[in-house]
Amino acid sequence: MSTPEKQVREKRWWTIRPKIMIYVGIAIFVAVLLSTADPHYSLRLKGTHLQLRFARDNIKDFKEITGRNPHSLSEVDQYVKGDPNSFPSLIKFAEFISDAHGNQHQYNTLNGQGGFFYNSETGEVKINLTKPVKHYLWLYFGKERNEIPSEW
Repeated sequence: MSTPEKQVREKRWWTIRPKIMIYVGIAIFVAVLLSTADPHYSLRLKGTHLQLRFARDNIKDFKEITGRNPHSLSEVDQYVKGDPNSFPSLIKFAEFISDAHGNQHQYNTLNGQGGFFYNSETGEVKINLTKPVKHYLWLYFGKERNEIPSEW
């Protein structure tokens, strides 16, 4: 015969066990979610940095050769594709941080809509995102989390 104390202990074990399994399952799900999100975001940031560097280098080369700033980024892109001595641009200049992955739009004002800001008078090119990276990539916890892309 079992004592009332033993029955209570057995009952507690069966009522606690499902709760523990639920908590462990949620913890594993969150860990997997966070571990898979960060590398993806890091690649998007690196790709955007690379595209920004290509755009700036190609604008500089364009200006050295022609003596003027290009009217738009698409003019630089066409010039690079036609010049056999330049490094070919495999992708039109694009940013990968905003919701529109690979955003290729060009703007004349910094309005935070993604793509690139280009000033044809000065030849200045920036990422057209005016809020910190954490606003666009909320699961990214890297060193650039609090940086503003338009200030790169």
